[in-house]
Amino acid sequence: MTTTETRTLTSVAERVGCSLAHASRMRRGERLPSREMQWRIRDAYQLTPEQMGIWDMLIERHGAEGSAEFLGKLWD
Repeated sequence: MTTTETRTLTSVAERVGCSLAHASRMRRGERLPSREMQWRIRDAYQLTPEQMGIWDMLIERHGAEGSAEFLGKLWD
């Protein structure tokens, strides 16, 4: 990870209340966020119901990799 990526993920982790390691695993598609974590991300980033529907669809179709795609666009 670059310094910029670490800074970004550190900010994400603080914003949603998780560890840097957990945020990094979600971003790389190694871990699927729990429903509770999805709600925390939704609240922290003020996601709309439409955005949540897109995220759910990506998770349903592609699992953790689909979630990582969505989070990458949100967090980068």
